[in-house]
Amino acid sequence: MLHTCRNPSSSAFTLIELLVVIGIIVLVVMLAIPVLNVLQGNRSSDAAQNQLQALLNEARMNAIGLQRDGGVMFYLDPSTKRVHTVLVQGTDSQPGDLADVYLDLVRDHESVPLTIGLSLQTIDNATVVAGTPPTRSDDGYIGFNNNDPSNPLTIQYGGVILFDSHGQLVSRTYGFRLAYPSPSGAGTWSEMGKLIMLSSSGPAPSGDFVPGQPIGGSSPTPPYPQSAFGLVVFNAEAFKAKDFTDSDAQVAGSGFANGAGAIGSSLPGYPGPELDEETWLDQNSVPLIINRYNGTLIRGE
Repeated sequence: MLHTCRNPSSSAFTLIELLVVIGIIVLVVMLAIPVLNVLQGNRSSDAAQNQLQALLNEARMNAIGLQRDGGVMFYLDPSTKRVHTVLVQGTDSQPGDLADVYLDLVRDHESVPLTIGLSLQTIDNATVVAGTPPTRSDDGYIGFNNNDPSNPLTIQYGGVILFDSHGQLVSRTYGFRLAYPSPSGAGTWSEMGKLIMLSSSGPAPSGDFVPGQPIGGSSPTPPYPQSAFGLVVFNAEAFKAKDFTDSDAQVAGSGFANGAGAIGSSLPGYPGPELDEETWLDQNSVPLIINRYNGTLIRGE
């Protein structure tokens, strides 16, 4: 009987076969990464939407319960640079108040960081110039700024979303209540003052302020900033990779640059870096618009 001798190496892979298999694996991984990133991004934005919805619901209930304007304010944590959210409420009017409402923090409520990896900006009521296509001549989104750029110890605050005493979304001009008067003459720190100034020691600030204006300014020039009706969330790492920053040149409302300018005028960054940044946000962010009557977040396209 004849026996066929089997080559012991005939069942092994050749080098070419191994290289082909490795190449296929690499190709599959490269094709899968963008899909995984999209899925992860969707999950992150969904989580952020759920988180923001819960905060808006709480802010709305506070406004109804306290029978005064209340809402949510956004700011950057100075150590981590992550976006944090905090509940705010309107305060009793004081002599010299110029905005519709001056805000303080809701007591006994901790700030909440936004879902990791994401950032946000509130949507501003921008001036739009007719054309094909129409273009903005000033901020369409409000980022994060501080009241005194020369003082790094002050917080970088963002936009504000407000509800009235009936729980309806409203557009109010607003300022920040930094201190309250006392019979002794020396003011007492507000919770907002402690946050904005990152301090509770020493004398309280001598005045409140409107974003985009100096603290204690005797006569800030209108228009004052208005609370927002919506916001956008986006990938913070991709945003920074384009060399964009959280700060804005304009903070004081439509057609207005840091308290000096004219409505409808072309502002610093238009055209320029600010317009480039906002065009990127148009294309890469998830818009969330707030239902006026029940505070529900509506996801845009």
